[in-house]
Amino acid sequence: MNQYNPEPNDELLPMLQSIKGMRRAQAPDGLFERVMEQMERPVARLVPVSRISLVAACLVALIGLNIAVLVAKQNTSSNAATPAIETYGTSSEYGYSY
Repeated sequence: MNQYNPEPNDELLPMLQSIKGMRRAQAPDGLFERVMEQMERPVARLVPVSRISLVAACLVALIGLNIAVLVAKQNTSSNAATPAIETYGTSSEYGYSY
């Protein structure tokens, strides 16, 4: 079955010797209190005025462009050319047959 040998072999012995002087890590004094104090402190997330004005200028330009396109579209549709049938008539008027 499974033969477990609790005694370290020669390969593991240097590794085990290297951790003999280690001790548990300790946080600096007062670290927890400083972290909790910083978490309770309100954070002001202000947006700079320059960024707000840039966004407002972009919105005004976009709305102006939309209005200009709509006005141009309305002008071209009201001044649209008459269809060719109204201008030249039908093919039967000229004696063409297909």
